[in-house]
Amino acid sequence: MIRRCEMILTGHVQGVGLRAATQRRAHAAGLTGWVMNKKDGSVFVVVEGELPSIVQLSRWFEQGFGKGLSIFVQKKWGEPKEEFQDFSIRFEEET
Repeated sequence: MIRRCEMILTGHVQGVGLRAATQRRAHAAGLTGWVMNKKDGSVFVVVEGELPSIVQLSRWFEQGFGKGLSIFVQKKWGEPKEEFQDFSIRFEEET
């Protein structure tokens, strides 16, 4: 089942390589969407793909993405929009 999930990551998420690691992990799992640092210091992730792959990505965040960091994940589930071709890094928060 294809799903969409928007995640806000807070905690130790800046300056640790999280965006690049998320992109690699998403590509490997066949997920589409994007990841971006927000001005408030959090990281925003929009992801679409198979439900088990999204759940696995969320758990990976919660476990500190292999670095043992404290990361808190707030999730908002929805229906996929199928608007993405791949998984990218966005570098500026859109206003």
